Amino acid sequence: MLPTRWYKVFRDLWLNKTRTLLVVMSITVGVFAVGAVASAREILSRDLETQYQQTNDQSAAIFGSQLDEKFIDSVAHMPEVADAQGRAVYLFRVKNIEPRANMILHGIQDFNAVRINRFVHLTGPREPPHREILLERAAFALFKVKEGDFITVDLPDGKKRELRIAGSVFDVNAPPPRFASFGTAFASLETIEWLGMPAGYSQVRIRVRTGLKDRAHIQQVVDTIKDRIEDSGRSFFGSNVTQSPGQHYANEQIQAMLLILTVLGGLSMFLSAFLVINTISAILAQHVKQIGIMKAIGARFDQISSMYLVMVLAFGLLSMLIAVPLGALGAQGLTGYIAGLLNFEILTTGVPIDVLLIEIAAGLVVPMLAALVPIISGARVTVREAITSTGINSGGVERKAWSIGHGAKANHASRPTLHAPRFTFIPRPLLLSLRNTFRRKGRLVLTLGTLILATAIFVSVFTVRDSLLKTLQDSLRYWSYDIEVTLASSQAEDKALNELRQIPGVAYAEAWSADTVRRVRPDREESRALAIIAPPSDTPLIQPVMLAGQWLSSDDENGIVINGEVLADEPDLKVGDTLTLKFGARKFNWRIIGIAQSTLTGQVRNPRVIYMNQVAYRHTLGIGRQVRTLVVVTEQHDGVYQSAVARDIEAQFRRAQMRVDTFETITDRRSQIEFQFNILITFLIIMAALLAVVGGLGLTGTMSINVLERTREIGVMRAIGASDGSIRQIVIVEGILIGVISWVIGALLAWPISRLLSDAVGQAFLRRALKFGFSFEGVFIWLGAILVIATLASFFPAWRASRLTVREVLAYE
Repeated sequence: MLPTRWYKVFRDLWLNKTRTLLVVMSITVGVFAVGAVASAREILSRDLETQYQQTNDQSAAIFGSQLDEKFIDSVAHMPEVADAQGRAVYLFRVKNIEPRANMILHGIQDFNAVRINRFVHLTGPREPPHREILLERAAFALFKVKEGDFITVDLPDGKKRELRIAGSVFDVNAPPPRFASFGTAFASLETIEWLGMPAGYSQVRIRVRTGLKDRAHIQQVVDTIKDRIEDSGRSFFGSNVTQSPGQHYANEQIQAMLLILTVLGGLSMFLSAFLVINTISAILAQHVKQIGIMKAIGARFDQISSMYLVMVLAFGLLSMLIAVPLGALGAQGLTGYIAGLLNFEILTTGVPIDVLLIEIAAGLVVPMLAALVPIISGARVTVREAITSTGINSGGVERKAWSIGHGAKANHASRPTLHAPRFTFIPRPLLLSLRNTFRRKGRLVLTLGTLILATAIFVSVFTVRDSLLKTLQDSLRYWSYDIEVTLASSQAEDKALNELRQIPGVAYAEAWSADTVRRVRPDREESRALAIIAPPSDTPLIQPVMLAGQWLSSDDENGIVINGEVLADEPDLKVGDTLTLKFGARKFNWRIIGIAQSTLTGQVRNPRVIYMNQVAYRHTLGIGRQVRTLVVVTEQHDGVYQSAVARDIEAQFRRAQMRVDTFETITDRRSQIEFQFNILITFLIIMAALLAVVGGLGLTGTMSINVLERTREIGVMRAIGASDGSIRQIVIVEGILIGVISWVIGALLAWPISRLLSDAVGQAFLRRALKFGFSFEGVFIWLGAILVIATLASFFPAWRASRLTVREVLAYE
């Protein structure tokens, strides 16, 4: 048989259902947020790593000509190389749908012997027949096709070929089409040759024996293979070593996003602890006489404190029953969404054990720790203090009640024994709301703390959104054109520009030179591929943001400008340095005259850019006025108009026997980058909404406790004639005042938090700080939200207060 005190605990939980529900909901939101994000982080990390390791991913890819089996076998026998395999990889335009869609086609000799960059066969034959392909599963939606359909591709000579889709595969390392508009497919080498590509492999993929995550070591091995290619009389075209070898390309971004969400989830748990403190403090204040009676008949400190700790434990257990299943569903939705975007499978089912332990700590340990101080303080009350306690706030119930009652039923002359109010211009219900707001200062501080943090985080999320979009806008302003066109082969500059001028809608056009180079470092090692952009010296279509030095002028025959991404890869560089660049097999020295801010380029463009004058570029390399890159300004600048003009350009160049390889409108580039930003912004807004819910629950709990404590006071007001409307107004206005105070302080606190969060997001996803733009829109959106939250949070306590009868008040203890 349970001791009597435990029956009292359960009775208090059951009879005060509203209070129990508020505390349980508050803890539930915190545990849900922590559990969902922690579970998603664990599942994504584990499942993505598992599938990535199964692919036996490459350490590097080296591009060259005449890479036959004999040469690749010699590479595989190098002491530093664990394995090497050849592939023929080419990019084709797909004609079935939107012109900007492309297909990366991998030619493989033996589909049963793929050892590096393995993929999973799903349907159809394991090896596709001649003139057929296996399509990566994510590319079906991009190309709007199904198994058995044909895909039409453009060939370099302008002809077209149809490839039948024989089956499907799953490649976790394939570029996700939703980010890059690139689909991946696999074919035999015979099919690659039928498409007009050179016989043999276009690249050798290697996996190093040691130092799988050591980028410098991998680069050394690549340099050795490059020398071997050149010494054998073959042509070396370049290489690709990933920024973070040994892990999936998206792992760092996923971890950064989930870390930010984890911090916000922890904040929601922290805020819910405030409501526990408020509630337990109010319960102990209400039970002070009961505690005195229990002590008078022999109850010990440990018995009383354990009784209230069990009550908190009950709150936590009830919240766990709700939060753990909801957290599992939330994690399932989050992981499923991210896995769908990045094209991998979720293998884990259920809640990981370590996440369950985190949820237990969040749902049981945190609330009990939060309640420890008020419980210890309340359990230490002496019998004398308990018996002499009135349970009524100072200030005089009768005096305040008299003010409200006579505000509705008496005139000013009938107050001979009371001092006139100091603020006679303020209605008495509002004046009482103002006084009541600050009656329980400790509780007010805790409630304000919850709402202030919710305000600051909410506004900070909107600021991150605005900063991301501002950074994007500045980046796109960098390029003052509407369409970028890449031709399939070099063409005479004048001829290409003349063709453009014949197209309606083209307002202005320029021909730019472009190339790919590598830096030769002082120790003779070579950098990753760097993009060369060489526009005319007087171009108005680039508006760079200079971080150091100066922009190019017509006099800079040997000067170059590097962007921030080059500096991130080559941190030893500075303005004034001489930079050795390798164009193919030739090396030239250039002087760095400036460093420009990097621009957002999407997933498939090389972000490491070196700018040089077009005349200097052509003179140094000894090439004529041949171009492949054209930039166009259209008469109108909306996306629909840009796309229409781009299609007209492609048709015009086709008639002139000048095939367009790819084109991209600035609107498309913006949409692609915005899509990536919006994923993060959506998750941040969801977390901010959870914080708002916790804040609203905290305010509801505070107002409910306040009404409960003022039961006698409200009864006296009702007895002398206060109307239901006056009672409701007092409570609701008090809640709104608390909300507005929290909004003012939270908006001020949001500024430094916004900057910290914006910098963290920028470094995590862009490797540089965002263009900061404080969101005043978010400030006023939250003002509207907090007024609604405060009104709703106060309405039920206000309704309860207005329903109290004089008989209930007299019976209240």
